[in-house]
Amino acid sequence: MTAWNSRALSSVSALNKAWLDLITHRLATDAAYSRQVAACESTEEWWRVTSSFFDTASHDYQDQYARFTKISSEIASAGAPEAETRDAGSNRQRSSARSH
Repeated sequence: MTAWNSRALSSVSALNKAWLDLITHRLATDAAYSRQVAACESTEEWWRVTSSFFDTASHDYQDQYARFTKISSEIASAGAPEAETRDAGSNRQRSSARSH
């Protein structure tokens, strides 16, 4: 159980770090976008800056979603063997109780 707790804590820490990395990156990117929009001198330039901003944001969120999914599946799969063992043990106890 201690080994599982250690793996789970490590995975949750990785998930938190990934989330913090995304937020930090997006805040910096959003601030840069605001500066770029303020510097635009034409509609075409604004359109190019805005299009690039949303394209980058879309890729950032897709990449992070894949990263979160991978980490979350590692957390879930790390707990699966022990949960199955626990469930099998409780099923044996119920079967044993019924037979008496």
